[in-house]
Amino acid sequence: MYTKVTAYTSGNTIDFRLAHKDAAEFKDALTRLVLDRHAPVSEAPSDAGIDVPTRLRALAQLHTEGILSDEEFAAAKAKLLA
Repeated sequence: MYTKVTAYTSGNTIDFRLAHKDAAEFKDALTRLVLDRHAPVSEAPSDAGIDVPTRLRALAQLHTEGILSDEEFAAAKAKLLA
């Protein structure tokens, strides 16, 4: 079984299918990328460069699509706004 995944970026939409068995791993990887936890320290953006409204919209979209749970969304939003 497969699940359709739609990723929204700045002006682009990417649709693909993902095996159900890979969904949890994909969700974790995507969450790390959205929160910049995956980026190497040398490539991590400074706080001054964070586009908070865009990142909040991305988190909200992940939450709406069920990729982030209520708790994960709340934690990510709090971290972003801190």
